[in-house]
Order: sequence, then C-alpha cells, then structure tokens
Amino acid sequence: MLYSIWWALIGKFINLEIREGVLFITYLSDIADGSLEVVDEKDKKVIEKIEEYISGKGFSLNDIEVDIGGLTYFQQQVMRAMRRIPPAKTISYSMLARDAGYPNAARAVGTVCARNPFFLIFPCHRVVRKEGIGEFGYGINIKKKMIQHEDDHFR
Repeated sequence: MLYSIWWALIGKFINLEIREGVLFITYLSDIADGSLEVVDEKDKKVIEKIEEYISGKGFSLNDIEVDIGGLTYFQQQVMRAMRRIPPAKTISYSMLARDAGYPNAARAVGTVCARNPFFLIFPCHRVVRKEGIGEFGYGINIKKKMIQHEDDHFR
C-alpha cells in the first residue's frame, strides 16, 4: 500500500510503498500520493518509526525491513555501508566507497547515492563531498535541512 506522511521541516510529503511491513520505495512529493490512514499493523510499525524520526524522537530507522533484492551486488554493498552511517554524522563519498569495500569507486558510489530509492532508510544525505555538501536528488536545501534536523535532535 502507498502511504503519505507530511514532513513540515522540508515542506513535502514522504510517500512510502509498504507491503506487509516491508518497505519497497520512498520518495518526496508536494502532494500526498498515498493514504494518510494506516490500516495494516505491520505497515503501521514502519510508519510509526518514520514519524518518530521526523519528529526528532526516534534515533534509528535501521530495524525497518527494506527490499533491495533488485539491486546489483555492488549497489547492495554501498547501501548497507550507507545504512551504518549514524545519525548526525557525515562521511565523504570516498569514505563510503572504502566502507563498502570498493576504495577506488567514489564516483560509482555517488551514482548509487543519486539513485537511492530509500533516502531516509539508506541515508544518502549523510554522504558529502570532501569539500562542500555535494548533490542531493531533492535539492541541496533539503539535504541541508535533513542534516540540520539530525544535528538538532540526535547529536
């Protein structure tokens, strides 16, 4: 089922596709593409975790089950390494490449980050350039707000 959660900080809806408690995709939108009412109990637990995070009360989203089976082995390794970056901490693309086991693949890691379909669960906003903040699929201003949100609530 597709659900929508309003995130006032960034002024957008987080839209999530969840089936039996497993997250399949997340994306931001100006409109609610899904239901605002949660009916499935397993899905409700996922929604509650995300609501806790955006309200600044929930620290980690790592226990949310995500389907990354459609990704290549390399992409999965990068996503898993990205998920280990703690809230309120940033690392460079080259550090993420090293942590994923591919120390010479910083550019390829950047591509994985750019195509990340689970931007909250696999926190690509925590990956920055060595000099500067770097790109973000939803814009640099949203990336800055997400980093600031974590600095304010989880540092």
